[in-house]
Amino acid sequence: MIDRFHTAIAAVTVIGSTAFLLALMVIRAEERKETVGILRLIGISRKTILTEVIIEGLLVALAGAVFGVAIATAAQRGMNLIFQARYDTTLVFVRVTPSIALRSVAVAVPVGVVAGAVASWMLLRRSAAALVRR
Repeated sequence: MIDRFHTAIAAVTVIGSTAFLLALMVIRAEERKETVGILRLIGISRKTILTEVIIEGLLVALAGAVFGVAIATAAQRGMNLIFQARYDTTLVFVRVTPSIALRSVAVAVPVGVVAGAVASWMLLRRSAAALVRR
C-alpha cells in the first residue's frame, strides 16, 4: 500500500515538474530567438541547430541530475537527524541508494532532453526572418 502511494506521489511530481521544465525551456528558447534567426540566415540548417540544442540539453540535464543526487545525498544525514530527534526514534527516514540515484538520473535526463528539443522545435518552425524580427 505504501509503495503504491509513493509511486503515485512520484508520478504526480514528475508530471508537474515536466510541465514546469517545459515552460522554462520555452522561455529559454524564446530568449535565443534572434541568435537562432541569425544562424538560420547565415545558412545553418534546422537539423544542425536542433542537434546542438539536444546535445546542450543532454549535458544540462545530466549535470542537473547529478547535482540533484549530490544534494539529496548530502541532505539525507541532516534530514534523518532532524526527524529522529523530533520523533525520538532510530528509524531512517531518508536513504539515497545507488539504485534510487540511477533511477533519478534515468528519468531526469530524457525528460530534460525532450523538453529542450520540444521547445527548440517550436522555435525552429518559424522562418528565419520572423526570428530576427524583419
